[in-house]
Amino acid sequence: MPLLELKNVFKAFGGLMAVNDVSFKVEKGEILGLIGPNGSGKTTTFNCICQFFPITSGDIVFNGKSIKGLKTHQICQAGIGRTFQVVKPLARMTVRDNVTASAFCRVNSIREAQYEADKILEWLKREINQAWEKRADITPSTEGAPRPLVLEILKLLPRTNCRQCGEPTCMVFAARAAEGVKSATDCPPLTAEAQNRLRDYLGRFNFDV
Repeated sequence: MPLLELKNVFKAFGGLMAVNDVSFKVEKGEILGLIGPNGSGKTTTFNCICQFFPITSGDIVFNGKSIKGLKTHQICQAGIGRTFQVVKPLARMTVRDNVTASAFCRVNSIREAQYEADKILEWLKREINQAWEKRADITPSTEGAPRPLVLEILKLLPRTNCRQCGEPTCMVFAARAAEGVKSATDCPPLTAEAQNRLRDYLGRFNFDV
């Protein structure tokens, strides 16, 4: 069963058909891209998946259930998130408050949301401070040793954001693993087979360079 499936999706704005009979499937762990010229309906398709725009006809299925007609926040809580081409933080709010607001897609109280926000910001602060402390040792270079790809690591993880690894999200764990800070054994939910696949992938790179 695919993780996400669009079935003959149409989206019309009056007489303009912006999305015309689009169907595709995304399997668990798969990374799929939509390509096309400006105005071909790529962003509108994403907007339809997240219900920023209700579809005219067709169906969208996530985890075996139709999400057609759900509210945008319900789709987010179900597990579908998106980013925008132009980032628009809430300018009148602090950075912490912005991150706290985003955390409500996973938690239900202000205390839990602030806890999640503080963990993420603490990680970010640590990364920035480490880079600043090592600034004298950083030599600009247009070339470097091959590094693991964060998305390739993420594909090998359970992507449940269970935090058993000590990181706030699987994406943060993947970023730390790409730096050589985390290893396959640091993710408790991974099966032995999955650990071996992640270990084999990370083993291709020299983190000392």
